[in-house]
Amino acid sequence: MVFHLINQCKKIGPEARRTIHKLAGIKKNAEEPLSNKVTKQGEQTEFDVLLTRAFATWNIAANFLDNPFLKELLNKMRPSYKIPSRMYTFPKVLIPAEFQRVKSNLKQTTVKADFLALSSDGWSDINR
Repeated sequence: MVFHLINQCKKIGPEARRTIHKLAGIKKNAEEPLSNKVTKQGEQTEFDVLLTRAFATWNIAANFLDNPFLKELLNKMRPSYKIPSRMYTFPKVLIPAEFQRVKSNLKQTTVKADFLALSSDGWSDINR
């Protein structure tokens, strides 16, 4: 929106434009988003799945979805992408779907195996 107001909006005058520059702390030629492409439903789903896999495999807390810098990064990359809700969509839809996908993949893989070796790495912390 700031980019639009600074560089494209025909309805504001130069004084308002200068004020926006000052308030936003943006150079005169603000950069536009990397992509103005509209996110289609299939892409939204694909992005959500990839984001979920990144969070799950790196054990990132769901509240990171509320991080303003993550929001700014994703908005810069694809403004039309809607970050999944950390209170509903992420824990109640995306994480269970990813769990089922991994579980199904694991079952298919182990059924085909002639042998199976399991390993566990357990330790305890004397301070806890």
